[in-house]
Amino acid sequence: MSGIRLSRRQLLRSGAGVAAVGSGFVPGAASAVTGTQDDGWTTSAATWNLGLGADFLSVARGDADTPVAERVGTPYQQVVDSRPQARMDAVAAALAREKPDVVGVQEAAIVRRGPRSNTAVDDPDAGTVVADFLADLRTALADRGSPYRVESTITNADLEFPGRIDDAAADVRVTDRDALLLREDAEIGVEGSETGVYDASLTLPVGAGRTVEIPRGYVTARLTIRGRPLAVATTHLEAALEDIRQTQAGELSSVVEALPSPTVVLGDLNSAPDADTRTETAATAETPTRADAGPMNAYGTLTAEFDDAVTPEAWAGVPEHGVGTCCRPASLRPPDPDGLSHRIDHVLIEGLRASGSRRLGVEPTTPDGADTPVWPSDHAGVLADLAPASNTPSTTVRSTDGTGTVTTASEPPATPTTGTSTATGTPGFGAPAALVALWVAVGAALRRRGGHGGS
Repeated sequence: MSGIRLSRRQLLRSGAGVAAVGSGFVPGAASAVTGTQDDGWTTSAATWNLGLGADFLSVARGDADTPVAERVGTPYQQVVDSRPQARMDAVAAALAREKPDVVGVQEAAIVRRGPRSNTAVDDPDAGTVVADFLADLRTALADRGSPYRVESTITNADLEFPGRIDDAAADVRVTDRDALLLREDAEIGVEGSETGVYDASLTLPVGAGRTVEIPRGYVTARLTIRGRPLAVATTHLEAALEDIRQTQAGELSSVVEALPSPTVVLGDLNSAPDADTRTETAATAETPTRADAGPMNAYGTLTAEFDDAVTPEAWAGVPEHGVGTCCRPASLRPPDPDGLSHRIDHVLIEGLRASGSRRLGVEPTTPDGADTPVWPSDHAGVLADLAPASNTPSTTVRSTDGTGTVTTASEPPATPTTGTSTATGTPGFGAPAALVALWVAVGAALRRRGGHGGS
C-alpha cells in the first residue's frame, strides 16, 4: 500500500498543534502530515566531509616509546601534500554546478603551525595558517560565480601538539569545524541559528599522563527559502566508538525534534543503513562489528524520526560509481582504490520528499602545476533535490555526469530493524575501527560534561 510513514515527531505535531510556536514557523503545505501536493516549490541540500587529508588522531595511537613530537610531522606533511586549496577548488566546482541552496560541511579544518611552546595541548596558540579549508572553499566558490555565506560554524576538537617539521621544533594546531553554508544568490532568510556540543565525547591518551578530548557538535538554523520555512541541522558524529556515536545521535535527535517542520539533517554520521542496504563490498568486508549493538545504530536512531533522501534501490542503479560515500585512502592519490564502500554521509528529511539525489566529487582532479591527480576528499558529497511532501513521491537518482538515471516510485525508505557498527578507516577526525579495542584498553572513554556549549 502506498502512503506516508508518520514518525513520533510528526504525530506529536499533528495532534498537539504545537509546531513552531513562538518561532515564526507554521507547518503548512510542506508538512508530511497533511500530504499536500507539490505546488512547484523546490530546494536542494548537500553534505560533504571535506577531508583533512591526514589522521591527526594517530598521535594518540602511536608507539608509546616514540615522543609525541616525532609523531606529529607525518600527518602535518600529509595535509600539505594533499593540496587542500586545489581539493577545495574541486569541491567548489561540483557545488557551483549543482548550486544547492544549503550545504553542510564537515572537517572544515584550520591547520596552523607556530614556535614550540610548553602549553601546546592545554592552550593552543599556533598562529600561522597553513590551510583553512572553509576559507579556501568559499574563495573558490566566489571565483566560480557561486558565492556562499557561512551562516554558522561549530568548533569541535581544537588540538595543538609539539612536533618536528623539517627537523625543526614547532607546534602544530588543528581546529576541526562543521559549518552551514547558504547560497548568497538564493532567496534565503535566517530566522535564527544555534550551535551546541554533545555531552558524549571521546577521550584519548597522548602520553606523559595527558589526555585529549575530542568533542563534537552541531549547527541548526531556521530558514525561509523562497518564502517557505525550512529547518536545517548539520553534524559530524564520532567515528571511533559506536556507544559514543549512538549517544550523540540520540542527543541530536532531541535537538532536531524541537525544530519546526519541514526539516533537513545533513552530515557525516559515521553510520550506514543495516547490512541489507549496504553495498556488496561493504557487507562482505572484514569490518569489526558489535554483536550486542542492539536494534539501532546512529543511522537507525535518526531515521526513526526522519526519512533517508536516498533509496538504496535507486543508488544501486548507478553502477559506474557504486553507492558508497566513504572512505578513500589518506593519500587521496589515484590510482589508489576509490574506497567508497560505506554510505555514511546522509541527507535526512522530514516533511519533505526527495525528487532526486546524487553523489558529488566522484572523479579525481589534477591541481594546476601538478603531475598527478588527487581526490577532492576521502568522502563523496551527497546532494538531494527536495520538494514538499506528497502522497505519491518518486525518487530520481543520477550520476554526476548525468548518466545512469533511475526513477522509482516508492514510499519513504523503511527504518532499519537491525544495526551494525560501521566505523571505518577514516583520515582526519575519523578513526580506524580496528584500533577501537586498543583505545579502550588505554583509556578511551565516554565522558559526560556538565552542559552544552557552542562557538
